[in-house]
Amino acid sequence: LWLAAAGCRVRALPVLLEHGAEVDAPGEEFGTTPLTVAVRLKRFAVLVPLLAAGANPDRPDGSGMTAWQMARISPGDDSRLEALRQACEAARLGKRLERFHLPAVRAEQVGDITHRDLRRI
Repeated sequence: LWLAAAGCRVRALPVLLEHGAEVDAPGEEFGTTPLTVAVRLKRFAVLVPLLAAGANPDRPDGSGMTAWQMARISPGDDSRLEALRQACEAARLGKRLERFHLPAVRAEQVGDITHRDLRRI
């Protein structure tokens, strides 16, 4: 689930969850949760599905950071925080992501991500 969130694989999330993936399980190597890695990497498309599946934005990851804290890591860039706020509201209301205006995501932010890329984070 963690790699699907990091790679913005929206269609893979329900399949993984149906087969027993834990929505808040930290990644083995880094200890980040699927939600915190999605916020960190600006994988905004996976936020609503993760939250709707029960991901907890207040749960600390292996480094002790919550998704809310991760959303505030870039001073002057509120895109993570705004995306997380809107995604929480959408998940709470059961709405689809397309109804919300999330910050634009550059094409290079939604491509495949490798383990090597994640080690640099």
